[in-house]
Amino acid sequence: MSRELRYTDRELLKGVLNEEDEIFIYLYKESYPSVRWFVLRNGGSEEDARDLFQEAIIILHAKLKEDGLILYCSVKTYLFSVSRHLWLKELARRKKLNLTEIGEEQYLILEENEGTELDQELMKFYYEQFSQLSKECKKILNLHFRNVPIPEITRKLGYPSDNYTMNRKYRCKQRLLKKILRHPYFKNHDGR
Repeated sequence: MSRELRYTDRELLKGVLNEEDEIFIYLYKESYPSVRWFVLRNGGSEEDARDLFQEAIIILHAKLKEDGLILYCSVKTYLFSVSRHLWLKELARRKKLNLTEIGEEQYLILEENEGTELDQELMKFYYEQFSQLSKECKKILNLHFRNVPIPEITRKLGYPSDNYTMNRKYRCKQRLLKKILRHPYFKNHDGR
């Protein structure tokens, strides 16, 4: 039994552009399950899938705002494609990165002699954007990138609840992603 669609793609795009909560909830219900399935089948976790989907929505919003994006596929297909691309890049990144301790904090760095000059340049760009975040955001994201579970992050940072931690992590990731998306370097390097 097929469900009747509630919104056209044009209405969805307009809703994303206008940041309508109802549209985001609808997209999550309609589009997230396929992203979740893909990420879980390819070595990721539920949290990875949620984060990835949120990033895909942010990218869609940014592209609509900047370019007046014209889609030649459904919004659902677009979100899946962006999520798939982001996850494949994440898997490649995880294979190239290791953790290095610097004082009390740990930072992800490219292993020596691995990656192309472009990879190194992209990492430098990423770290420049990352370094501009607040100390709290850097701590949360460092723990998150090390795959520390939310309850442990809550405990380590003394937050009142796991929901609060997830909300802070989401906001910090959004800040970082917005910094990256707005930067001219990002626009000049094919969105990588």
